[in-house]
Amino acid sequence: MRTAVEIATDLLKRLREAGHQTYFAGGWVRDYLLGIASSDIDLSTAASPDEVIALFPKTIPVGKAFGVVIVVEEGHSFEVASFRKDGLYLDGRHPSTIERGTPEEDAERRDFTINGLFFDPEKEEVIDYVGGGEDLKKGVLRAIGDPKARFREDRLRMIRAARFASRFCLQIEPETEKAVQELAHTLFPAVAPERIWQEWLKMGESPLFGNALLLLERLNLLPHLLPELQGRALEPLGENFNLLPPYISLPIRWALVFQDRAFENRLLELRVPKAELKAFLFALEQIPLLKALAEGIEGDPVAWVEFFAHPHAEELFHGARLLYPSLGDSLAGKREVLHECIVRKKAKKSLLGADRLLKEGIPPGKRMGSLLEEGEKRAIVKGLKTEDEVLDFLKSLPLWSEG
Repeated sequence: MRTAVEIATDLLKRLREAGHQTYFAGGWVRDYLLGIASSDIDLSTAASPDEVIALFPKTIPVGKAFGVVIVVEEGHSFEVASFRKDGLYLDGRHPSTIERGTPEEDAERRDFTINGLFFDPEKEEVIDYVGGGEDLKKGVLRAIGDPKARFREDRLRMIRAARFASRFCLQIEPETEKAVQELAHTLFPAVAPERIWQEWLKMGESPLFGNALLLLERLNLLPHLLPELQGRALEPLGENFNLLPPYISLPIRWALVFQDRAFENRLLELRVPKAELKAFLFALEQIPLLKALAEGIEGDPVAWVEFFAHPHAEELFHGARLLYPSLGDSLAGKREVLHECIVRKKAKKSLLGADRLLKEGIPPGKRMGSLLEEGEKRAIVKGLKTEDEVLDFLKSLPLWSEG
């Protein structure tokens, strides 16, 4: 099976054979120079979208109006964009018009020098019109051209500055940083809430997410992005975020670090998917249980079964152990002791089944449901192992003889 680089190189060759100047572009080139393996390869070409579509059998004209076509080959998707120069940006996010351009013009319209690089895989040569290679060597993040102009064109670039600088441990060039600080208040309403959440998720892919949080504060962006953090000490929050690895989903990490119900409204405003909102709320609700165990309070076994049976329990399990070292092995011990009960909860079964209650003369309905619930709680709390043990308990309840 060919690698993404091999497939993308083949696409490039086919475009060149058709007479179209073509390079690898943008983020992949940056990552290549940093020694970071990536299969996310974009191509920039002199071909028009229609010429790209005509050349390849499977394409998706996802951004044809902006010169962008997705080419699908051997299970990989590659963004193929025409060299262009942009017209005026009237909405703070998108150019009102675009024109065919040269590779140099295409590089100069981009956000930062480190993202304005091209690569020729046949010659293994970097094409650099904007000084991005040198900035990478120096560890500098610099806007291309006039920083204020770049950020007025697309307000989202200000957040991207924090993301790239924190992810790649770059120092933001002084004029670029000053421009972000001065224009931070213009972020909204130009940038859509959904796009903000996508940036948070991308920042969350870095093991240094906490650094991004602190950098956003320094750039004057955080008060506009998360006003809920006003007045809170950010350094401890940043340190805790850096303790939590990216394999723990961002909503779970937000709950563990922020521990504030107010962020539910923020996530709603960002229009996060329901599944991510539910993950945040689940983690937030479980934190008191976890903190109590860290302090030596065992807690309700039924609550622990509910915890471990939840789809996000594993993420929260690992995250809590990193933030609360005093949990030690007690959390794993809880899971082991309650294993059978957790399995039943996940399968939505109880130790005593409805069929046994039917045989005992309990008709289907609300009373049966209450008895089954009480029986399973008793089984969990007392560690009961058989239907008969649960049944004996239920027969001692006033509820048994009702009706």
